[in-house]
Amino acid sequence: MGTAIAKAMVDAGHRVVLLDRDEDRLMSLAQSLGPQTTTLVADITDAESVRVLPTQIPDQFGPIDILINNAGHDIGGRKRFDVGSADDWAAIVETNLIGLMRVTRAFLPDMVQRNTGDIVNMGSISGLRIVPDMAPYNASKAGIHMLTDVIRAELAETGIRVTEIMPGLTRTGIILTRRSRQGKELL
Repeated sequence: MGTAIAKAMVDAGHRVVLLDRDEDRLMSLAQSLGPQTTTLVADITDAESVRVLPTQIPDQFGPIDILINNAGHDIGGRKRFDVGSADDWAAIVETNLIGLMRVTRAFLPDMVQRNTGDIVNMGSISGLRIVPDMAPYNASKAGIHMLTDVIRAELAETGIRVTEIMPGLTRTGIILTRRSRQGKELL
């Protein structure tokens, strides 16, 4: 999904800052999208590396006008709650919800100061539905849903728009990672 979003943004004439913890994948995507992109390698579960992200944006790519929060995973989360690993669940919430909070917090003050910007959070329909064996993932996506609503309300009197996109099951890297970790092939 992130690749499709980045391509659409470049095709629409935007300069795009790509962020990922996987440097090889990031560089490959940037190379395929061309000179309207630049890259930052960071893990959004690392608070300090996220805090300094705004200082790492090259001048020609700043300020950030549109922030699209699209990171997420559910590795280890496809288990009934009483048999799953609390460490796996914490990693899901740390990336999906807390990472999104960190990145948003890193870039929002500048948007508030300029009184302009768009924040787009990739939630999931799973944040509203009961899906057995997905408690940590669904809880993280429900958190994104509520966080988006609260930030939108807090910023209602500003020129900043806050949006949530809530796709259903989509053939993306998260599905491939989940399947490969479970030893199953994607159908």
